[in-house]
Amino acid sequence: MSNQEFKFALNHMACPTLSPLEMLDMAAELGIHAVELRNDVRENSISDIDQAHAIAKRAITKGITVLSINALYPFNIWEDERAEQASHLVDLASASGAQMLVCCPLVSADYDANDAERGEQLRVTLRKLRPILESKGLIGCIEPLGSDIHPQIQGRCHCCHS
Repeated sequence: MSNQEFKFALNHMACPTLSPLEMLDMAAELGIHAVELRNDVRENSISDIDQAHAIAKRAITKGITVLSINALYPFNIWEDERAEQASHLVDLASASGAQMLVCCPLVSADYDANDAERGEQLRVTLRKLRPILESKGLIGCIEPLGSDIHPQIQGRCHCCHS
């Protein structure tokens, strides 16, 4: 075994009953120096700018990196509501010190778009999402778990930023 140090991040789903601040405290106690916050753990979700600023402050104090907020969903179905959701999550991510926003596509048996339609929806979404992410210097990561948003990216992670 090499002397290389293994690095881990703690996903908020590992402890959804903790608030984001409590999660940062736990990560610090465990010696974990990076976390992924979520917006889908009910009352413990990252949800407002004041909370996000408090998270950033606590993370700095504890020496923890906020890697990302998970997730913009369903990011590949772009509409006014998604644009507002994206702007809100990007603001939260930036205020919390996060580096990335995780973007998850629609997962539904009822989603019957063909490959050409899915590809076009993805292109539209990426064109619309890119300036929102860039406005705060964030990276967008596509997490296609359980989805086939487009055959060219199935099972891979791509950034909207580059």
